[in-house]
Amino acid sequence: MAKEKLDKGTKKNLLNARTMIKDILEADSNEAVTRMRVEKIFENCMGFDVLKYITPEYAVHGIGDTEYCDLAIRLEEKAPQ
Repeated sequence: MAKEKLDKGTKKNLLNARTMIKDILEADSNEAVTRMRVEKIFENCMGFDVLKYITPEYAVHGIGDTEYCDLAIRLEEKAPQ
C-alpha cells in the first residue's frame, strides 16, 4: 500500500495533539484537568463530538463489584445503559 501524504490540517492537528499530550505529562494536574485535556484531544484532533460520544464514569458490570471507567467512547448514539 502506497503511503499517502498528510494534508496540512491533519499535520497541524497531530502536532497539536502531541503538544497537548506533552503538556499533560509535564503538568502535575488533578484528574479533572487531565480529563478535560484528553477530551480536547478527542474533539480537536480526532473530530469527536465530545458531548455525543464521550461519557465520563461509565459503569462496567462484570463478575463481582461494579467498576468505573474514567472515560468511555460510545460507538453508537444511544446512551449507555
